[in-house]
Amino acid sequence: MSAQKTTSVLGDKTVLQQVEEVVKMVAKASEKGLNADGSMVHEANLDMGHIDTERHWWVQAEAVVGFYNLYQYFGDEEALRKSLRCWQYIKDHLNDWEGGEWWWSCDPDGNINRHDDKAGFWKCPYHNSRMCLEIMERE
Repeated sequence: MSAQKTTSVLGDKTVLQQVEEVVKMVAKASEKGLNADGSMVHEANLDMGHIDTERHWWVQAEAVVGFYNLYQYFGDEEALRKSLRCWQYIKDHLNDWEGGEWWWSCDPDGNINRHDDKAGFWKCPYHNSRMCLEIMERE
């Protein structure tokens, strides 16, 4: 649950005000991982010069929710566009429309990783489902 959502549910506006600027800074930093196609890189350590450019399923799911959070709580229309573009990327590249579920990842050229699990402890019952439930709950 996001900090904004937690504090909203608890009704603690003081805590929300304390985390607002940090939330915005973290979101701004995450934008460095966005790709032109709407996807988010798997991970990056810019200090070490390491960037894993694969588009892993869970990173995309969390990006959809995270950018939607920014839209919902701060009225950031650009964040809504980022959330929708990432969702489109998931539908276009990670959904396995024939066999069900999402593929593990794609490389920057769009080649699907067919070797890693299609479902597991975190994959399917958590990140994917949570993304869908979070967005559905807000509509």
